Amino acid sequence: MSSTTGNHEHSNSTRRPFQFGLRALLLAMACLSVLFSVMSLVGPMWSTILVWFLVLVAAHVVGNSWGSRRWPADRTLPAEADELAGAQSLRFASGSCPNVPATQLCEATKLGWMMPLAAGSGAVLGGAIGVGFLLWLGFEQVGYAGITVGGCSAAVVGGLAGFLASSFVSVARGAWQEAVETGPATTRGPQN
Repeated sequence: MSSTTGNHEHSNSTRRPFQFGLRALLLAMACLSVLFSVMSLVGPMWSTILVWFLVLVAAHVVGNSWGSRRWPADRTLPAEADELAGAQSLRFASGSCPNVPATQLCEATKLGWMMPLAAGSGAVLGGAIGVGFLLWLGFEQVGYAGITVGGCSAAVVGGLAGFLASSFVSVARGAWQEAVETGPATTRGPQN
């Protein structure tokens, strides 16, 4: 076993579980008390918005902390993986598999003009459909605030759908062009 693998196992075995003290508990209780008092003042709608915003911030902080702690441990590969990769490269170099060119799908590409156009068109179309549907429900039931929030939400979903659709089409077109340019795959083994 290599030294990097030993260090990795040693660091995992000595890592303590998440712990907190009395000071952290009292600070959390004080923050929750302030939060609940603000929520009682602003009403249910703004309380929901405030809680969702705080949950979003907390999720980003926890994810960032978790990712920065996990990243150095996952970057090192054990020696067995290096030996396996070396054996596979020798097998491919010996000629048992055909030489296949690397694809360009893993390379970073620019967005171009099509994706922002598709995202903008999707946002406009989604917003128009959302506002139209809310108006169809009845302006008296929905009101200005409901139409504004619903139209913005529908515009965001439409923009995301437009971006995803154009991204899918772009990747599929690139893969198709690459497959057509490389031609048919070579057969393995000797031909009779």
